[in-house]
Amino acid sequence: MDLDQFWAAMQSALDSLGIEMTSSELMVCLGIGAAAGWIASQVVGGKGGIFRYVIAGVLGSFLGPVVIDLTGIVLPTLGMPVVNDIMIATVGSIIIVLAARIIG
Repeated sequence: MDLDQFWAAMQSALDSLGIEMTSSELMVCLGIGAAAGWIASQVVGGKGGIFRYVIAGVLGSFLGPVVIDLTGIVLPTLGMPVVNDIMIATVGSIIIVLAARIIG
C-alpha cells in the first residue's frame, strides 16, 4: 500500500464515521497521538514502535477527555492548544497502556 492508498483508506474510514477531516488535520491528529503514546510509554516504561505509539495515543485522545471530565481534574494550561491536547491524550494513553498490560 502506498501513501496515496493509505490516505484514501483513512479518508474513507473517517467519512464512514461522519468525520470530515483534511489530510493535514489527520496528520496533526496522528502526530498528537504519536507524541502522547511515546510519552505514555516513557512514563509507564515500555517498548514499542511508532505504530504502537500512534494507536495508544489516538485511543488515549478519545479516552483522556472523558477521564479528565469524570474525575474533575483541572490540568494547567500550557499556552499552546496542541500542548494541552498532547497532555490530555497522554493521560488517556497511560490508561490504555496499563489496561493493555493487565489484559495481555
